[in-house]
Amino acid sequence: MSAPMRLAAARPLVPPVDHRPIPPLTAIEVDRFRSKQACGTFGPQGRCTVVWCGAANEWSAGGYGRFLIWRGGKRIRIMSHRIVYWLETGVDPGTSVVRHGCDFPPCNTPGCLTLGDYWANVHDMFARRRAHTAGLRPYQPAARIAQEAADTGADSKMCIRCGHIKSLETEFDRNPVNPDGREWWCIACISAVTSFACQRSRGAR
Repeated sequence: MSAPMRLAAARPLVPPVDHRPIPPLTAIEVDRFRSKQACGTFGPQGRCTVVWCGAANEWSAGGYGRFLIWRGGKRIRIMSHRIVYWLETGVDPGTSVVRHGCDFPPCNTPGCLTLGDYWANVHDMFARRRAHTAGLRPYQPAARIAQEAADTGADSKMCIRCGHIKSLETEFDRNPVNPDGREWWCIACISAVTSFACQRSRGAR
C-alpha cells in the first residue's frame, strides 16, 4: 500500500489536551503578569485591545502566551489567555479549553475569550481553515501529492483522508499555503470531521 493510501486509512482523532486548574496567583505574580500585556488595536479587523508581549509557545510565530510560576520547587507554565479568563471572570477554566473568538493567538482581550472543550476547539480549527500540517511527518506525503499536482498542472489529486481521486476545482477548498493552492482534505472529509467535532462539543454521543 502506498504512503498516501496508508494516510487515508481511518485513525482516531487526537485525544483532548490535558489542561489543569490554575494554581492561585500571588499579588506579585498578578502584577508581573499584567506587566507583560500591552493595550492598543491588534489582530483581525483591529478587534483585539490587549495582547501578550511575554514568552510564547514555540509552535507558531506570535503564538499563545506562556506565563511562568514556581510551586514546590517545580516550574509551571500557564497559557496567558487562560489566566486572563480566570482573572476577569473569577472562574478557573480547569480542564476546559479557553477559545479565541478572534483567532489571534497573542490576544488577551477578555471579550474575545470563551470557555469550551476540545471538540469545540477542533471545530474552530477546521471552520477557520487552520489545519495546516505540511511540516508534520505523517503529512509529508500529502505535501508531495500537492507539489506534484502543482508541478504537472493536474486537475485532480488524492484526498489523504478518504483516499479518493477528486477534482481540485470542485472538490477541494482553496488554501494558498499549500503548493497546489488547495486543502489536503476534500470538502466532504473536512465537512464530516467538522460536523463530528461540533456534535461532540455539544455533548452528542
